[in-house]
Amino acid sequence: MTPTATWGSYLDAGPQVLAPGEYTVVVDAATAGRSSSNKPQLKLRLEVIAGPAKGQKLWDQLTFTRDNPGSFPFLFGPLHALGLDRAWLNQYAPIGTTPDEEDRAFLAIATVLPGREAVVTVTQRLWQGTQRNDVKGYRPAGGSPVAGGLPAAAAPAPSPGFPTPAGGFPPPASPAPPAGVPAPPF
Repeated sequence: MTPTATWGSYLDAGPQVLAPGEYTVVVDAATAGRSSSNKPQLKLRLEVIAGPAKGQKLWDQLTFTRDNPGSFPFLFGPLHALGLDRAWLNQYAPIGTTPDEEDRAFLAIATVLPGREAVVTVTQRLWQGTQRNDVKGYRPAGGSPVAGGLPAAAAPAPSPGFPTPAGGFPPPASPAPPAGVPAPPF
């Protein structure tokens, strides 16, 4: 009996390693969970939405390490680039201090990330003898790096295990600018 396909045809059809550079992506899927060291973590599947690599997938993990403030930009930078500002996080995803509170916060964040766009900086690295992509940076899809507040994110949709306030989620309140500073145009 002659095989109708080879293993190589399946291996060649897998994700391609992208050249280092910037890519406009959309969050295709986001899940909340725990890292191998039991820290709250978001796992993102990103899809390139423009250029020759359109349709290619990238993966990233954003981890919250409470006892290492130096790690905070690696979580909050991407979240801000994806439109989740401090006001939204405080209103809809308060982190709390217990693992259960952290899990609820990360579930709320994961619920609203799919469909959000950003520009990511991609590099390559060798992992177990295979070239892989690393997502090394995020910026808003609109162009400039994050500076100040961003447009408010939509409220998360209800999901199992995540309590929804009576009457649903109101739109996030925009923080007032400091005295003497004009409000942003959005």
